[in-house]
Amino acid sequence: MITAAALGVLAGAEPGTAATAPLPSGTYCQGPQSSQPATGPTKVAFIDLENESASAVSSSPDAPFQNGTLTGQCGTFATTAMHSITHPSEGNYAGQVSGLNAATDPVARFTLSDCAPDSTSSSCAFGGGHFDSSVPSLFSQVESAFGTGGWKSYADDMPANCRMSDATPYATVGSSTYMKYVVRHNPAAYFNGIACGSQDVPSGDWANGQGALYGDVAGGTLPRFSFIQPNDIENGHDPVSVGGVTVAGGTSQIGNIDAYLSRMLALIQSGPDYQSGNLVVVVTYDEGYTHGSAPGDGAAGQNCADPAISVNATSCQVSTWIVGRYVPHYSYSGYMNDFGLLAATQRILGLTPLLAHAADSSTPDIVNGTTGAPDPFNLAPGTPPPPPTVPGAPTGLSAVAGDGSVALSWSAPSSTGGAAISDYVVQYRTTGSTTWSTFAHPVSTTPSATVTGLVDGTGYDFQVSAVNSVGTGPASPVVTATPVAPATGPQLLPDPGFESGNGGWAAFTQGTLTRVGSPVHGGAFALQVAATSATASLVGLTQNTAVNNSVAGTSYTASCYVQPTGANLNVQIRFLEYTQNFGSVTHLDSTVIATLPTGTWTLVSVTSTALRSGERMIPQIYSTNEKTSTGNLVYDDCSLTAGTPPPPPPPTVPGAPTGLSAVAGDGSVALSWSAPSSTGGAAISDYVVQYRTTGSVTWSTFAHPASTTPSATVTGLADGTGYDFQVSAVNSVGTGPASPVVTATPVAPAGGPQLLPDPGFESGNGGWAAFTQGTLTRVGSPVHGGAFALQVAATSATASLVGLTQNTAVNNSVAGTSYTASCYVQPTGAGLNVQIRFLEYTQNFGSVTHLDSTVIATLPTGAWTLVSVTSTALRSGERMIPQIYSTNEKTSTGNLVYDDCSFTAG
Repeated sequence: MITAAALGVLAGAEPGTAATAPLPSGTYCQGPQSSQPATGPTKVAFIDLENESASAVSSSPDAPFQNGTLTGQCGTFATTAMHSITHPSEGNYAGQVSGLNAATDPVARFTLSDCAPDSTSSSCAFGGGHFDSSVPSLFSQVESAFGTGGWKSYADDMPANCRMSDATPYATVGSSTYMKYVVRHNPAAYFNGIACGSQDVPSGDWANGQGALYGDVAGGTLPRFSFIQPNDIENGHDPVSVGGVTVAGGTSQIGNIDAYLSRMLALIQSGPDYQSGNLVVVVTYDEGYTHGSAPGDGAAGQNCADPAISVNATSCQVSTWIVGRYVPHYSYSGYMNDFGLLAATQRILGLTPLLAHAADSSTPDIVNGTTGAPDPFNLAPGTPPPPPTVPGAPTGLSAVAGDGSVALSWSAPSSTGGAAISDYVVQYRTTGSTTWSTFAHPVSTTPSATVTGLVDGTGYDFQVSAVNSVGTGPASPVVTATPVAPATGPQLLPDPGFESGNGGWAAFTQGTLTRVGSPVHGGAFALQVAATSATASLVGLTQNTAVNNSVAGTSYTASCYVQPTGANLNVQIRFLEYTQNFGSVTHLDSTVIATLPTGTWTLVSVTSTALRSGERMIPQIYSTNEKTSTGNLVYDDCSLTAGTPPPPPPPTVPGAPTGLSAVAGDGSVALSWSAPSSTGGAAISDYVVQYRTTGSVTWSTFAHPASTTPSATVTGLADGTGYDFQVSAVNSVGTGPASPVVTATPVAPAGGPQLLPDPGFESGNGGWAAFTQGTLTRVGSPVHGGAFALQVAATSATASLVGLTQNTAVNNSVAGTSYTASCYVQPTGAGLNVQIRFLEYTQNFGSVTHLDSTVIATLPTGAWTLVSVTSTALRSGERMIPQIYSTNEKTSTGNLVYDDCSFTAG
């Protein structure tokens, strides 16, 4: 539970006024107060429950929270006042956010099937489908008005964003599997053209203070429109006992609903959005279930939105509450339906036009009011907040030159324009030019970037603009920097990269020196210098011994790569020229960087010319504002040079790839290897894959798109023929030597009569079951053939056997008969193994003989591998059972996907 202290002073109220006093636990609605937001509520959340008529709820002894707390405190509707749209569930959910009536509007008729989106199942009486992107919805309207982040759907027990099929099974009775997440209760999944992939999210473990829903409630960051989907136990859809096993704590389905609502609304009530009065929650049932005397009561496609039907049909009458801090205790007795709730939601959010039947003149509207009850629940918006605009200009842009690069840092604009910053646009030009170029970088809201690919010695201008959902704002003031090449000349330090020690540097004037393995600029170590005082003024390094006999007129250059572990630290590097006895000193040149960017290495350098011969040239690099509380500076690749070194050696061809391995398939061989230990001084740009029939002296080159990925699948090979393979790396100089040769023989898939009903998983699981654990999911990608494959996912972080077993295909073996089982396998993660084996069981499974096995220790990624085993039955009348599985798959490793699994005899 969020504490009162966490709420702080609520928006728009002075300390000590009513709005600063948090609502006590168990109090939900106070009625209008002078301290409520002038705009009225600006956010709406929907919670839908399942299949209980209003009379069943109002008369149930298992609903003390609904009938006592909500009905006793907040806005509600008389038992026969509120009406759903139709039957079954899916049409009501879709209608609530689109204004469409599946009973009368052909475009929505497919929702009467209660089927997953685009389902082709024959059980979908009205077909499956999606709403076309041209069909407006509350989701698309909110995105248009407030950006993608203006809405979010939170679904309990949904395993991944925008799940298009049921998931999270919890019980099986006969052929029926009970799922906690069902897609037909998730309306966002049925509308094309909206940001379902990012905004329809798993709610997470909100009851224990975790996940997206809890984070947004606790942080006061709920979007303008929220759809909260309980699972099929919490919403009262499923029975409290399945197959004799209790699956929830309640004694009835209405009791499960009551327990869920009391927990969920207690969480929402404690959050800043609710406490400030900005949020109103609509709690409703999607449809009733008790059949009354009206014709067609409860039947699919019944037009419950027609008052002539719904007032007589018990299954059309549902309980509904309007819950908000400033909602009065009022019972609405006039006619109302879901379209009226949609119209009210649109008016609260300032969205036009009203959607479909929400705009009908006969649709009641509780915001605009109806005869005798204007705005009965205190929802009418006041002065709406201004629409968002582009953000202001970033401030404080600074630039630090490096080798062919410039590190930029800035502060976020003072105004976001009313919408969150989603990216920054970084532009640069050569000084004096009028044409800006945009630096391509991954989308990021971090106020820093390092522009690369620049020319050393050339001056550049830089500017930065912020981006939100409205567009790109004005640019910051321009700053200028000139990239600098690293110092040249003979290296005078014994260990510039701190690989074996401190490289001859000592602390200046204080600091604790520690060699660290992260971060590093190059090699395995860097040197971190930490302040030892809370009031330190000079913390860094000095190099007193490298140049003890200077040559007048000689140029010396000192440089270091520097990265801070805290924000706002500065750095200064300088040269001092001392006499031999340190009796006098001349300050030569300095370079100062006022604020180092975090998370990146910055090259800091200084060049000075010796004034006299026979003296000491001493560089010092340090921070003047580092203290024990500020973070530290980390140094790496610190150079001290005099004169000009010879140019680096020209690049050569790369070395040979290593670890080449081959896995045979049907007419193909999957190869994988490791990059060569030497690139030759130039980046690897491609690999050349060659093959030949074993015994031949002529190599053929396998044509494939240029790729630096160390794997390839050679196709077009002859099954049963042995082939040699080798791989060479390519860089800008040329092609390097080949790897050692490996040999493999492609194999044809098993022959003989096919014993499986659906080897390609085109209509089901093909008779395979999980072994010894795993969640089986038919997927459309990747596939080896046809439209589907079967993915088996581990359900434990410590799983040891995850895969498939085929227990029923051969129940009456024939001694001496050869049986072959094979599957094409592709992993979704690296490092996974696979094993296929045959077991011969007695009929009663009382004893077993392990026959043959095939093991592949590491499957190549991104390719299908054929795995097969052939065994001969030892006895007649027994069970021949193949099993294929991984021994190292866990919930964190990725999964195996299987396709075209064959089981043959003879």
